[in-house]
Amino acid sequence: PRRVRSGRSRPFDPTRQVFSDHQQASGPAALLAPIQKTALFFLSASLKPDLVVVWAGGSSVGDLNRLKALGIPLFNCDPKNLEGVGESLRRLGVLAGTSATANTAAAAYAAAHLDLQRRFVDRSALRVFYQVWSQPLMTLNRAQLISDVIRLCGGVNIFATHQLPVPTVDPEAVIQGRPDVIVTSTSSGRADDSIALWKSLPRFGPVEHQALVVLASDLITRPTPRILLGARQLCEAFDLVRAGQPVPLP
Repeated sequence: PRRVRSGRSRPFDPTRQVFSDHQQASGPAALLAPIQKTALFFLSASLKPDLVVVWAGGSSVGDLNRLKALGIPLFNCDPKNLEGVGESLRRLGVLAGTSATANTAAAAYAAAHLDLQRRFVDRSALRVFYQVWSQPLMTLNRAQLISDVIRLCGGVNIFATHQLPVPTVDPEAVIQGRPDVIVTSTSSGRADDSIALWKSLPRFGPVEHQALVVLASDLITRPTPRILLGARQLCEAFDLVRAGQPVPLP
């Protein structure tokens, strides 16, 4: 089997070979771990991967250049829309020598994506603020994968036209954008202090109408088939908002 390494950043333990929080899905053929400075030597001296899968948008240029200098092939997995996730699966399958498995997974993903599109088509539009980070307050423009999930669910990203892909914004700008819903994600999938600012504004529309949506980061930020689970949860939450019902905070 090919030795495939993930470039997603997370705590590194060189005594282990597999660093996936979904190890059953990744399988024994893939050696998954983060790219950090201590990992670079481990990559070249021990793992000797055939391929490193990176998210260029979330990796330092220096680390990527050092990997290139080691002569290790890199595959940038950074789809900008939901269709691109399936295409990334197919491309990765070619590179990993597992095209048959990858094509099957991509077909299943495409079918699930189409099912969501049919289920949530023609919904009334909701104005949405997606919070990437709370301090400083950051969001996304339309060129990001999460924005496509919002579109799938009938949402309109109020900062879609911002020139920066991940802009820092003022709370006042969010309020002036008149969102119907505020969406964010946490590692646990549970509400935490990251939404404290909004909860301190009881007359602000999304707070007054209990339209704060908190998702698990794993289900909405990773460019994998798992993102459709997060998409379904988001679409269902939007339907609650449209019906005038409160969105339960986990």
